Amino acid sequence: MTKPNKPLIGRGIREATAYADEVALSKKCGYDFNQIWFYNGDMLIGDDVPDKAAYIKSFDFPIIIHAMWTLEDFTKYGDRLVELVKYFGHKEVIIHATRKETLTIKDANEKLRDLLVAIKSRFDKLGVRVYVENNQRPHCLCATKQQLETVLASGVELLMDTGHVDSYEHIEEIIKIKKPTCLHLANKRFAMGHEHLPLSRGDIDFNLFFSKYMKDYDGRIIIEVGNEFATDEDFEKSKKLLDIVLKERR
Repeated sequence: MTKPNKPLIGRGIREATAYADEVALSKKCGYDFNQIWFYNGDMLIGDDVPDKAAYIKSFDFPIIIHAMWTLEDFTKYGDRLVELVKYFGHKEVIIHATRKETLTIKDANEKLRDLLVAIKSRFDKLGVRVYVENNQRPHCLCATKQQLETVLASGVELLMDTGHVDSYEHIEEIIKIKKPTCLHLANKRFAMGHEHLPLSRGDIDFNLFFSKYMKDYDGRIIIEVGNEFATDEDFEKSKKLLDIVLKERR
């Protein structure tokens, strides 16, 4: 049996920490890339510099952009996101849709689907893969089976965020809708809602996760630890734990 390739492993950076320190930590821990949020038209790093994109690029350390968008943001910031992806020469981008605005939940998910069709068309011309992530239940976008089926009809790829699941059954349900091709990994307590704990703290057994649910997975993995927990040690320990999990499955 062919064993899966070793995935690229990145981490979500802390938005209030100097970017030089975040790059240094990622290199120290052996991460392959950083995930940087694109929010309200800005790349979120802990430095007040006039051209953040150029500053980030100057470090020559790989990144992926994670756009945290409302439905209105597709129109407001779509051009800028396309510009940034072209500037960095990326072939992948993440969109995390949130809030339903003033629409009904059904209409909001259908509008999100249509917005994704439009922006995916733009990225297709650049050879860029678009990932959209699941939200935690009972969120109004990309959360339930029906909502995910509606949104994924746009043709985008699915990013599974384990910080947004509430059981192993929920994980299985999401995989049946569409196999994820990108992962946000965080641990959490299933009884809680949205939670992004270090990988060693919570109810998710990542040995089980990869051996049972994502056995042949070889796409990108991004460790997302909430800012309230995200010490250097948390990122270092989470990376070591994940390395062991991935090595054992091989």
